[in-house]
Amino acid sequence: MPVPVTVAANAQKQVALAQKTGVKMQALYRAEMWEDSVGEVRQMLRTRNRKEEGLGLPLPGGPVAVFEPMGSAMLLAGEGGLEDRAVGEDVEILLSDSTQVTAAVEELERKGRARTARLTATNARPVPVSFEARIASSPGTQIRAKGAKLTRKDGRDTWAVTIPANGTATLTYTLTDPE
Repeated sequence: MPVPVTVAANAQKQVALAQKTGVKMQALYRAEMWEDSVGEVRQMLRTRNRKEEGLGLPLPGGPVAVFEPMGSAMLLAGEGGLEDRAVGEDVEILLSDSTQVTAAVEELERKGRARTARLTATNARPVPVSFEARIASSPGTQIRAKGAKLTRKDGRDTWAVTIPANGTATLTYTLTDPE
C-alpha cells in the first residue's frame, strides 16, 4: 500500500479485494435505448458475487479502475464505480463511454401504430466483442425482433450479440404502440 492504513473492518475488506486474483468477469459493451433511439455505448464488466467466480464476500462500494495489457505496459481501459453488493448478487460495473464500439438507430418504416427500426452496432476493435442493447419502451408497446432473439431482464427487452472484429451487427425490430 502506498500510504499507511488501519486494519479497521472497512480497510481490511478493501485491502483483501485488492489482492483477489482469478475473478471471472465478462467484458462487454452496453447501449441503453428508448424505443427507436440509442444512447452512448458504455464499457462494462459483469460477474456474480460467488466463490465459483472468484469472489463470494461482501463487496463495498467505491471507484473502480480497469487496466488492460498493451504490449509490456498496462493501459487504463476505463473507470467506473461499484455499489455495495452482498454475496450471491449480480455485479455490473459500468465504465466509461466507448470510442471503439458504437451504435446507431434508423427508422425504416412507419405504418399506423407500427414502426420498424434498425439498430447497427459497430466494432472498430481488432477483436470480437460482446454487445448488448437494452430497449426500454412505453407501457403496452410491443417489441418484436426480426431474425434475432430478445430476452427480458429488469423490465427491458435485451439483444445480446457478438460483434466480429472490425465488423458490425444489426437488429431489425418492430415497435407496435397500444391502441
